[in-house]
Amino acid sequence: MNASTQRLVLIATVILMILFVFGNYFINFFDPDSSYSLNTSNQPSLGNPDSMVEVVVFQDPTSLDSKNFNNAIFPKIKTDFIDTNKIKYIVIPIATQASSPIAEALLCTYYQDEKNQNSDLFFKFLDYFYENQPASGSELTKESVLAMAAKADPSINIEKIKKCIERNVYFTIIKQNSAEATRVTNSATVKPPLFVNGMKVDSNSIEAITKAINDALTTPPAKTGRRT
Repeated sequence: MNASTQRLVLIATVILMILFVFGNYFINFFDPDSSYSLNTSNQPSLGNPDSMVEVVVFQDPTSLDSKNFNNAIFPKIKTDFIDTNKIKYIVIPIATQASSPIAEALLCTYYQDEKNQNSDLFFKFLDYFYENQPASGSELTKESVLAMAAKADPSINIEKIKKCIERNVYFTIIKQNSAEATRVTNSATVKPPLFVNGMKVDSNSIEAITKAINDALTTPPAKTGRRT
Protein backbone atom coordinates (compact mmCIF):
# COMPACT_ATOMS: atom_id res chain seq x y z
CA MET A 1 0.00 0.00 0.00
CA ASN A 2 1.59 3.31 -1.09
CA ALA A 3 1.62 6.50 0.96
CA SER A 4 -1.26 8.07 -1.00
CA THR A 5 -3.53 5.06 -0.41
CA GLN A 6 -2.62 4.95 3.29
CA ARG A 7 -3.52 8.62 3.58
CA LEU A 8 -6.93 8.04 1.96
CA VAL A 9 -7.66 5.09 4.24
CA LEU A 10 -6.75 7.18 7.28
CA ILE A 11 -8.94 10.07 6.15
CA ALA A 12 -11.87 7.72 5.47
CA THR A 13 -11.45 6.11 8.89
CA VAL A 14 -11.45 9.50 10.65
CA ILE A 15 -14.57 10.59 8.73
CA LEU A 16 -16.40 7.39 9.68
CA MET A 17 -15.48 7.86 13.35
CA ILE A 18 -16.74 11.46 13.27
CA LEU A 19 -20.01 10.39 11.64
CA PHE A 20 -20.47 7.66 14.25
CA VAL A 21 -19.90 10.04 17.17
CA PHE A 22 -22.18 12.76 15.78
CA GLY A 23 -24.81 10.19 14.79
CA ASN A 24 -25.07 8.95 18.36
CA TYR A 25 -25.13 12.53 19.63
CA PHE A 26 -28.05 13.53 17.43
CA ILE A 27 -29.99 10.36 18.26
CA ASN A 28 -29.69 11.16 21.95
CA PHE A 29 -30.31 14.87 21.41
CA PHE A 30 -33.50 14.53 19.42
CA ASP A 31 -34.86 11.61 21.42
CA PRO A 32 -33.77 12.37 25.00
CA ASP A 33 -36.90 10.96 26.62
CA SER A 34 -36.93 7.58 24.91
CA SER A 35 -35.80 5.75 28.01
CA TYR A 36 -35.62 6.51 31.72
CA SER A 37 -34.01 5.00 34.77
CA LEU A 38 -36.93 5.00 37.20
CA ASN A 39 -36.49 4.82 40.96
CA THR A 40 -38.72 1.87 41.83
CA SER A 41 -37.06 0.71 45.04
CA ASN A 42 -39.47 -0.03 47.90
CA GLN A 43 -42.55 0.73 45.79
CA PRO A 44 -45.64 -1.55 45.89
CA SER A 45 -45.34 -4.33 43.33
CA LEU A 46 -46.97 -7.49 42.05
CA GLY A 47 -45.78 -10.37 39.90
CA ASN A 48 -42.33 -11.81 39.40
CA PRO A 49 -39.67 -9.80 41.28
CA ASP A 50 -36.98 -11.36 39.10
CA SER A 51 -38.65 -10.69 35.75
CA MET A 52 -36.61 -9.01 33.04
CA VAL A 53 -39.67 -6.86 32.27
CA GLU A 54 -40.68 -4.10 34.68
CA VAL A 55 -43.97 -2.27 34.15
CA VAL A 56 -44.27 0.97 36.12
CA VAL A 57 -47.38 3.12 36.52
CA PHE A 58 -47.55 6.50 38.28
CA GLN A 59 -51.00 6.70 39.84
CA ASP A 60 -52.80 9.54 41.60
CA PRO A 61 -55.61 7.79 43.51
CA THR A 62 -58.12 10.60 42.90
CA SER A 63 -57.39 10.89 39.18
CA LEU A 64 -60.28 9.79 36.96
CA ASP A 65 -57.75 8.58 34.38
CA SER A 66 -56.08 6.40 37.02
CA LYS A 67 -59.45 5.07 38.13
CA ASN A 68 -60.45 4.15 34.58
CA PHE A 69 -57.06 2.55 33.98
CA ASN A 70 -57.26 0.54 37.21
CA ASN A 71 -60.79 -0.68 36.55
CA ALA A 72 -60.60 -1.31 32.80
CA ILE A 73 -56.96 -1.96 31.83
CA PHE A 74 -55.21 -3.29 34.93
CA PRO A 75 -57.35 -6.49 35.21
CA LYS A 76 -56.22 -7.51 31.71
CA ILE A 77 -52.56 -6.83 32.54
CA LYS A 78 -52.99 -8.83 35.74
CA THR A 79 -54.55 -11.82 34.00
CA ASP A 80 -52.14 -11.94 31.06
CA PHE A 81 -48.85 -10.91 32.61
CA ILE A 82 -48.89 -10.65 36.41
CA ASP A 83 -50.74 -13.86 37.31
CA THR A 84 -48.64 -15.72 34.73
CA ASN A 85 -45.48 -14.47 36.47
CA LYS A 86 -44.14 -12.81 33.32
CA ILE A 87 -43.60 -9.29 34.62
CA LYS A 88 -42.95 -7.20 37.70
CA TYR A 89 -45.73 -4.62 37.99
CA ILE A 90 -45.07 -1.52 40.11
CA VAL A 91 -47.32 1.34 41.17
CA ILE A 92 -45.68 4.58 42.25
CA PRO A 93 -48.32 6.58 44.17
CA ILE A 94 -48.32 10.31 43.51
CA ALA A 95 -50.64 13.04 44.77
CA THR A 96 -51.91 16.56 44.59
CA GLN A 97 -52.82 18.40 47.78
CA ALA A 98 -56.36 17.00 47.56
CA SER A 99 -55.27 13.40 47.07
CA SER A 100 -52.45 13.45 49.61
CA PRO A 101 -54.53 11.89 52.45
CA ILE A 102 -55.38 8.74 50.48
CA ALA A 103 -51.91 8.47 48.91
CA GLU A 104 -50.30 8.65 52.35
CA ALA A 105 -52.82 6.14 53.75
CA LEU A 106 -52.00 3.71 50.95
CA LEU A 107 -48.28 3.89 51.75
CA CYS A 108 -49.01 3.62 55.47
CA THR A 109 -50.84 0.40 54.63
CA TYR A 110 -48.00 -0.85 52.46
CA TYR A 111 -45.52 -0.14 55.28
CA GLN A 112 -47.84 -1.36 58.04
CA ASP A 113 -45.08 -3.79 58.95
CA GLU A 114 -41.95 -1.80 58.18
CA LYS A 115 -39.79 -4.92 58.02
CA ASN A 116 -42.14 -6.73 55.66
CA GLN A 117 -43.89 -4.44 53.19
CA ASN A 118 -47.30 -5.71 52.14
CA SER A 119 -48.14 -5.13 48.48
CA ASP A 120 -51.28 -7.27 48.69
CA LEU A 121 -52.83 -4.94 51.28
CA PHE A 122 -51.80 -1.90 49.27
CA PHE A 123 -53.51 -3.16 46.11
CA LYS A 124 -56.61 -4.33 47.97
CA PHE A 125 -56.96 -0.89 49.51
CA LEU A 126 -56.32 0.80 46.16
CA ASP A 127 -58.93 -1.35 44.39
CA TYR A 128 -61.47 -0.70 47.14
CA PHE A 129 -60.84 3.03 46.94
CA TYR A 130 -61.37 3.10 43.17
CA GLU A 131 -64.61 1.19 43.58
CA ASN A 132 -65.80 3.70 46.22
CA GLN A 133 -64.03 6.85 45.10
CA PRO A 134 -65.72 10.05 46.36
CA ALA A 135 -67.13 12.34 43.70
CA SER A 136 -64.94 15.17 44.99
CA GLY A 137 -61.43 15.22 46.42
CA SER A 138 -62.67 17.64 49.06
CA GLU A 139 -64.61 14.75 50.61
CA LEU A 140 -61.35 13.03 51.49
CA THR A 141 -60.60 13.43 55.16
CA LYS A 142 -58.53 11.42 57.59
CA GLU A 143 -61.74 9.94 58.98
CA SER A 144 -63.19 8.97 55.59
CA VAL A 145 -59.88 7.44 54.48
CA LEU A 146 -59.63 5.38 57.66
CA ALA A 147 -63.24 4.22 57.23
CA MET A 148 -62.45 2.97 53.73
CA ALA A 149 -59.27 1.28 54.95
CA ALA A 150 -61.30 -0.60 57.58
CA LYS A 151 -63.69 -1.87 54.91
CA ALA A 152 -60.98 -2.66 52.34
CA ASP A 153 -59.44 -5.52 54.32
CA PRO A 154 -59.66 -6.65 57.97
CA SER A 155 -55.89 -7.18 58.01
CA ILE A 156 -55.30 -3.42 57.81
CA ASN A 157 -54.36 -2.18 61.27
CA ILE A 158 -56.44 0.98 61.55
CA GLU A 159 -54.69 2.26 64.69
CA LYS A 160 -51.30 1.98 63.00
CA ILE A 161 -52.59 3.67 59.84
CA LYS A 162 -54.18 6.45 61.89
CA LYS A 163 -50.94 7.23 63.74
CA CYS A 164 -48.98 7.02 60.49
CA ILE A 165 -51.28 9.54 58.76
CA GLU A 166 -51.29 11.90 61.74
CA ARG A 167 -47.49 11.96 61.73
CA ASN A 168 -47.32 12.41 57.92
CA VAL A 169 -44.72 9.64 57.86
CA TYR A 170 -44.77 9.20 54.08
CA PHE A 171 -45.57 12.76 53.01
CA THR A 172 -41.98 13.28 51.82
CA ILE A 173 -41.97 10.05 49.81
CA ILE A 174 -45.22 11.07 48.09
CA LYS A 175 -43.63 14.42 47.20
CA GLN A 176 -40.55 12.66 45.83
CA ASN A 177 -42.74 10.30 43.80
CA SER A 178 -44.66 13.25 42.38
CA ALA A 179 -41.43 15.03 41.48
CA GLU A 180 -40.22 11.86 39.75
CA ALA A 181 -43.45 11.72 37.75
CA THR A 182 -42.97 15.33 36.68
CA ARG A 183 -39.40 14.58 35.61
CA VAL A 184 -40.37 11.78 33.26
CA THR A 185 -43.65 13.12 31.88
CA ASN A 186 -45.06 16.18 30.19
CA SER A 187 -48.45 17.68 29.38
CA ALA A 188 -48.75 15.58 26.23
CA THR A 189 -48.17 12.28 28.00
CA VAL A 190 -51.11 9.92 28.44
CA LYS A 191 -52.37 9.51 31.98
CA PRO A 192 -51.60 7.66 34.08
CA PRO A 193 -48.07 7.49 32.62
CA LEU A 194 -46.94 3.90 32.08
CA PHE A 195 -43.42 2.65 31.36
CA VAL A 196 -42.15 -0.73 30.19
CA ASN A 197 -38.48 -1.17 31.06
CA GLY A 198 -38.15 2.60 31.28
CA MET A 199 -39.79 3.24 27.91
CA LYS A 200 -42.91 5.42 27.88
CA VAL A 201 -45.91 3.75 26.25
CA ASP A 202 -47.65 6.33 24.06
CA SER A 203 -51.15 5.02 24.67
CA ASN A 204 -52.99 3.42 27.56
CA SER A 205 -54.97 1.15 25.30
CA ILE A 206 -54.61 -2.51 26.19
CA GLU A 207 -53.35 -3.14 22.65
CA ALA A 208 -50.46 -0.67 22.99
CA ILE A 209 -49.52 -1.88 26.46
CA THR A 210 -49.71 -5.55 25.46
CA LYS A 211 -47.47 -4.91 22.46
CA ALA A 212 -44.92 -3.02 24.56
CA ILE A 213 -44.79 -5.81 27.15
CA ASN A 214 -44.57 -8.59 24.56
CA ASP A 215 -41.81 -6.72 22.73
CA ALA A 216 -39.88 -6.39 25.98
CA LEU A 217 -40.39 -10.07 26.79
CA THR A 218 -38.99 -11.15 23.43
CA THR A 219 -36.28 -8.50 23.13
CA PRO A 220 -35.00 -7.42 26.55
CA PRO A 221 -33.17 -4.08 26.52
CA ALA A 222 -29.41 -3.93 26.79
CA LYS A 223 -29.76 -1.31 29.51
CA THR A 224 -32.55 -0.20 31.84
CA GLY A 225 -32.60 3.42 30.74
CA ARG A 226 -31.01 6.71 31.61
CA ARG A 227 -31.74 9.71 33.76
CA THR A 228 -32.23 13.07 32.15
